[in-house]
Amino acid sequence: MSNPKKMMRLTVNRYFKLIILLLSLASVSTLASDFMLQLKAADEIRSSDPRTFSVKLNEIRKHSLELSEQETYYLQYLSGYELAFKGDIDAAISIYKNLLQSNADQEQKFRAKISIVNEFAILKNWIEGLQYLDDALKQKESIKNEQLQSLSIMIAAIFYNALGQYQLGYTYSEQLKKIATTERQTCFAAQLALDAASQLGHVKASAQAFSDAITQCEANGEILMASIIIGVQAKGYLSDGHPEETLTKLEQQMPLLLKTGYQPTIGEYYSVLSEAYWQLNMQGKAFRAANNAVKVQSSQAPLNGARTRAYKVLYQYYRSHGDNAAALDAYINYAEADKANLDEIKTKTMAYQLAQHQSIEQQNRITLLNQQNKVLTLQQKLAENESHTQRDLIVALICVIALLILGAAQSWRNQRHFRKLAEYDGLTNIFSRTHFTALAHQLLERSQQHQEPVSCVMFDIDHFKQINDSKGHKTGDWALRNVAQVSRQVCRHNDVLGRVGGEEFCVLLPQTNIMQAKEMAERLRLRLVELYTRDSGYDFSLTASFGVAETSGSSYKLEALMHDADQAMYQAKLRGRNRVCIFAKEECSSLEPAMLPVTTTPTVNISQS
Repeated sequence: MSNPKKMMRLTVNRYFKLIILLLSLASVSTLASDFMLQLKAADEIRSSDPRTFSVKLNEIRKHSLELSEQETYYLQYLSGYELAFKGDIDAAISIYKNLLQSNADQEQKFRAKISIVNEFAILKNWIEGLQYLDDALKQKESIKNEQLQSLSIMIAAIFYNALGQYQLGYTYSEQLKKIATTERQTCFAAQLALDAASQLGHVKASAQAFSDAITQCEANGEILMASIIIGVQAKGYLSDGHPEETLTKLEQQMPLLLKTGYQPTIGEYYSVLSEAYWQLNMQGKAFRAANNAVKVQSSQAPLNGARTRAYKVLYQYYRSHGDNAAALDAYINYAEADKANLDEIKTKTMAYQLAQHQSIEQQNRITLLNQQNKVLTLQQKLAENESHTQRDLIVALICVIALLILGAAQSWRNQRHFRKLAEYDGLTNIFSRTHFTALAHQLLERSQQHQEPVSCVMFDIDHFKQINDSKGHKTGDWALRNVAQVSRQVCRHNDVLGRVGGEEFCVLLPQTNIMQAKEMAERLRLRLVELYTRDSGYDFSLTASFGVAETSGSSYKLEALMHDADQAMYQAKLRGRNRVCIFAKEECSSLEPAMLPVTTTPTVNISQS
């Protein structure tokens, strides 16, 4: 008995493993079908929730071999953003530049280009940054994506603020406010405008604009942007001699900022805190904040204002505690950072002036080219005057050809119009009897060659004469049009539907047996019962009687098939109308109207009754 039990356990295990494998494959298939949606979802939260953003990217990377070409480029772009956010800016720029040389679509390349501008602003590579920015702003008009256009304006504001051209930064940030397509861009615009306005001395730290911008960014989950705005406001309070306000703002926001992991702003916070603590004689806290500011900054990052401020506080701390050696080291670092900042200001100014000079030079080249084009245009006009006669002949010939083309086009339109009049019923816009008959013969001949079943459904509107007589022909026409419209909706695209009499309609259903045709007729019958007739101006009952026949019982001859379907429809009329009957030869030939019981059952199969 043990062997059969063992075999049974092995069999169960095999089936269990097979089921698990199939479920996992189904899961992978589902995942593979929505990679683009996952990439876009990650993109939406890249700055508001960087941790979840990284988790989502790692999940997608597990299926990198299943991505399409454009999805792979999208993932590369987001990976570049992730690297830049974590401080590896050189690696991010390398990815962006590779995208510019790839087969990525135009929008993805444009996005990579403006991201390069943003990273060059952080690296203080002003000359290359201005070149890429100028190229991006020229290309902006060819980009149809309004969100990307807004993004390029935002990057321009970021870059010019970083370059120290605050008036340009403010101008672009105000433009962004007007054309922003997302709440995120509106938040960025507010941050950039406040940064520029603060540097220009146009706004005080206590201004309501800061509170409004912070509230707006926080409401949209943009904690990093809100933190940057608070940092600008805190530095304003410090400059105005209010270090207490600076501490209140930064200490309250610091826990949220630390969660973002964005090192440049974290370093800026620590440096401003160190100076505020020092001014309030909180030397221990000032020392720790200054050390944190130095540690947070990448060793490869250029010296900046945050490190300068931190080194100054460290120098003051060591000096006040009598540690002359450490004070000297801190002072040397402070002096180097301060000098680097002064050199950076000069570099920014020179880079901007060089860019302006190149722009003027390029404009001069454009002006020269325009003048050359004018000369060429004059030469061309002279040449045209010399061949004036030939041109007239060519124009005349073109006019004749154009008239012939117009005439042919008009003739084609007329033929098409007349053909439509011949093929379609003018009232119901479905096939006329003549065209229906021609198509039906072709369908039956083709189906007979392949021995495929064809069903025929004949139906007409119940008590149509009463509707016409009591409610007018206008209502009758409304009924015919709506019956035709509902029939088109129920029929398949390859079914042949035509108006074959006054209120009589016929449908040929290829590759359809008689029971399937009966089901279709029943659906159509119910749709007509549900038709809302008050739109006609009258409230009345609109029903139809249906007869169904099939080639297997009636042959592939159209006349015989329609005759049998018509006989079945006649039986539906006799049985009380508003029903579907299937053709049965022996009953249709023997059953007399007077012998038929009146019943209210909607659907009757007279082959079984």
